[in-house]
Amino acid sequence: MTGLTVSSRDITYIEAVTNKACPLCESVGKIIGGVAENLLKRKVKMRKISLLFAIIVLLAGVSVQAQKRGGGAPLPIGPPVPRQVSVQDQDGGGFIVFDLATGDFKCNMCEYKYAFSGPGQVKIDGFNVYLSAVTDTYEVFVTLNLWDRQGKAMMEVYSSATDGTGLTTNEGIREFWTDVNIDNNTLNCALLQPKK
Repeated sequence: MTGLTVSSRDITYIEAVTNKACPLCESVGKIIGGVAENLLKRKVKMRKISLLFAIIVLLAGVSVQAQKRGGGAPLPIGPPVPRQVSVQDQDGGGFIVFDLATGDFKCNMCEYKYAFSGPGQVKIDGFNVYLSAVTDTYEVFVTLNLWDRQGKAMMEVYSSATDGTGLTTNEGIREFWTDVNIDNNTLNCALLQPKK
């Protein structure tokens, strides 16, 4: 070989590069391997975060859909409840009408040609409705089952009571009424048959 000189130092360098015994090469390899490993870990973390975010969005969407009115809302069970309800005596003795919200009532004892009204207290327990009114001149207790559409009423008017016209009753009145169908009440004394 002419003109080419190779020193022992050059041979060591070539051996180091070809055998990968170079410390610089090893550290560069470690850095590249570490970066690749880090990127792989980040990719797995990002997948987990993306999956968690998708679950949160899904749950929020279901919650919003559940709160929307209409379409998917269940229908109410039972018949609709009117604001005013009544109990009418099956035997034609009279009727009482009252407001569920305020408790104001009007009672007409057709048999005695006596009517009175006043405020009462309404309590609602599920499908059961209770009206009570107690004063110095009368007592009224009504119970209704809005599911069965039936009601009962008990009224007692004391002998000192006066109706809206100022007439005084000569004797006390006590009535117990049963209404097996509150949906067919006419609330009209002319249409009721008097007690026999």
